[in-house]
Amino acid sequence: MLAAGVPVGIGTDGEKENNNFDMFEEMKVASLLGKLKDLDAAALDSWQVLRMATITGARAIGLDHEIGSIEAGKRADIIAVRTDTPRMTPLFGEGPYFNLQHNLVHAVRGGDVAMTMVDGQILVEDGILKTADLGAIIARIHDITPGHFARRADFLAQNAGGAVQWTQKTD
Repeated sequence: MLAAGVPVGIGTDGEKENNNFDMFEEMKVASLLGKLKDLDAAALDSWQVLRMATITGARAIGLDHEIGSIEAGKRADIIAVRTDTPRMTPLFGEGPYFNLQHNLVHAVRGGDVAMTMVDGQILVEDGILKTADLGAIIARIHDITPGHFARRADFLAQNAGGAVQWTQKTD
């Protein structure tokens, strides 16, 4: 798809599919799968993967005029990644050994994000959620989850062969 000029994005599809929302893990997996597919260690390089997670991903969903890059007039959606961790070591910010893109794609984990800003508002700083009570959110999830699982069990019992939209042909 990339070779054909199709904008390809990377994202997380939900907790129940792969047990996390870590974009860094998704970038690493995408990079490794690209290398495996072509049996080429240089395939789907770190710069391509970072673009898929940012501007090309935004283009893929038709929002590149709002998000995906840091430009005047676009939403200020930014993260700051800690660079003083073993995973970011060594880090060369310039010169022939410049490796920031490699570290971001292949070494960083979501827990290394020090700050998250969405639309110009800092939501998380130094690992602390600034806009809500995380304990209350977790407690609420624990309260409502049994109902979600019960509805899922009912759905699966009624649709043992899969959901209608997946099993019946439409014209």
